[in-house]
Amino acid sequence: MRILDVGTGTGIWAMEMADKYPESTIIGTDLSPVQPSWYEATIQNLRSAEPRILRITGHCKPGGYIEMQELDPRFRSDDGSLLPSSYLSYWSDKICEAAELYNRPVPLYTEYKRWLEQAGFVDVKQIVFKSPTNSWPKSKQLKEVSAFQLLAHLDGLEGISMGLMTRGLQWKPEEVKVLLAKTRPELLDISIHSYQTVIVLFGRKPDKQIVTTVSTGSAPPPSSWDGPTPSGGAKENSNVEHRECCLGLVE
Repeated sequence: MRILDVGTGTGIWAMEMADKYPESTIIGTDLSPVQPSWYEATIQNLRSAEPRILRITGHCKPGGYIEMQELDPRFRSDDGSLLPSSYLSYWSDKICEAAELYNRPVPLYTEYKRWLEQAGFVDVKQIVFKSPTNSWPKSKQLKEVSAFQLLAHLDGLEGISMGLMTRGLQWKPEEVKVLLAKTRPELLDISIHSYQTVIVLFGRKPDKQIVTTVSTGSAPPPSSWDGPTPSGGAKENSNVEHRECCLGLVE
């Protein structure tokens, strides 16, 4: 068995898979060599998701499978508690604008399933998660999960923002810090029921590959799109599931 882990991060998943299937060959790729020194990883500069999907298609053998896990950084709420005039909304808009100007566009989470299907994968299934920003959910489990999410935001917000906003938007570092100082209190505000969208997709490369062309850019999904709308609503479809974070189905 041969596995390619694109965006391997710390390499934990790849190492666990190697321990479980010692006869397999597993290659991990990522932007930065942050893996343990004794873990051999292939490092590749990845720019945008769409060409990456096309490249993966060529590396996947007929009958092989692909799995994708992506987070859409845009903050949303279903009850209107996240106002368009909020700093969280402003940060979402600006980080995506900066990424676009820096030639690293942030796709809408509704785009990946269509890309996989147009790249030739079949039996594509998508699971959509809502990852709460802080401890506003009533569920005890989701409160625990959101506590980790909040910690990641508070610790990593400047690291995510500084490079993109100073290079893409040409902001001064002081301007970025001012925005982050105004954004962090809203991350902590449990009256704002915000969340980010996480998707998991998997599909199979058919035995006989049909080559199609994937359109470029980040155009909105077509009207026939069977996934959730950006506001969090969803159309019924047997290949789309919607869950709260990684714990249980939404009721």
